[in-house]
Amino acid sequence: MAHMIQRKEYLDSLISFKEKRLIKVVTGIMRCGKSTLLELFQEYLLQTGVLPEQIIAYNLEAGEYADMKSYRELYDMVTEKLLPDRMNYIFLDEVQHIADFQKVVDGLFIKKTVMCILPVPMHICYLVNLLRYYRDVI
Repeated sequence: MAHMIQRKEYLDSLISFKEKRLIKVVTGIMRCGKSTLLELFQEYLLQTGVLPEQIIAYNLEAGEYADMKSYRELYDMVTEKLLPDRMNYIFLDEVQHIADFQKVVDGLFIKKTVMCILPVPMHICYLVNLLRYYRDVI
């Protein structure tokens, strides 16, 4: 992996919420490093004993997801990878590209073995009332 600037304060904040049953929303202006922060957190998880199979990460800005229109497609894609007997760490980058993505997040959150982390540009949070919808924002 390419060298990344360590964002200790932000990473420590994510780590402090690791065991809490909350949907984690990382906000910021576009291209400020939200995705990089999540990569750093994934590295931390792996270094602390989390198996690679427990980390499910999608960047929905990538070309292979350009035709994905339905929240159901995303939900099915994620749930087929879930490990039923372990904590699953779900990273959905650029999730705002999927209509009704909140249904995916809510559907995953009710599962006891899922932790969702969403990096979302600040302007999108306001457009979809995400900050009101998910109150615990990092």
